[in-house]
Amino acid sequence: ELRNNGIKADVDFEKKSLKAQLKTADRRKFRIAAILGEEELEKGVITFRDLVQGSQVDLPLDDFLGKISEVLKEVDERLEKIEREIQNGDVR
Repeated sequence: ELRNNGIKADVDFEKKSLKAQLKTADRRKFRIAAILGEEELEKGVITFRDLVQGSQVDLPLDDFLGKISEVLKEVDERLEKIEREIQNGDVR
């Protein structure tokens, strides 16, 4: 569903620990980690971790797509602002 909405996504099916998977996501410069394990499925939620800001929230599965789109838009706006500041020589 993410890819159908123009959002790049990767799935890790290896039997690595969550910590190892998050380290891999960080090294690959992913912005968001969606965690959907047995516990989340039982609760009907998906854990949404913003790897840029470091925040985390559990969202109902049906709210996830809207939230991820919102966060990606905010991150893009921050990156565009930084790029403009660099181009204008306003780097602090």
